[in-house]
Amino acid sequence: MLDEFPQVDLDRIDFSVGHPDPRDRAAALSQPSASRSRSDLQGEAAVRLEISGRVNATERNDYRAITALVRRFAGALGNSGYELVRTELPFDVTSEGTLTGDIGSSTDTREAPRFTVVLLRRLP
Repeated sequence: MLDEFPQVDLDRIDFSVGHPDPRDRAAALSQPSASRSRSDLQGEAAVRLEISGRVNATERNDYRAITALVRRFAGALGNSGYELVRTELPFDVTSEGTLTGDIGSSTDTREAPRFTVVLLRRLP
């Protein structure tokens, strides 16, 4: 699957098994496809993957392209039997806030924009 996303470099994959932390449960409940209740999620054990990486884009100040690439990557991971519960972009793209972040400043550090994707797979 990584060959479909040549601009993505993975830095770290953290793997754990246990009960999802509160941020993951809250994110899973806010997803439109989340049909489970809060009490169901609190009692379930899950496999948790936290994947951190960088986007090596030629246009590092192209917020839309970077956002689209990270979302496509996260979506592809979510189609692998894991539930996508959280995506952290290198900048804030919420409708409530102003576009912020450190991906294309005038003092370019040549560091690629970083992202984090969190996936869960519920255990029987």
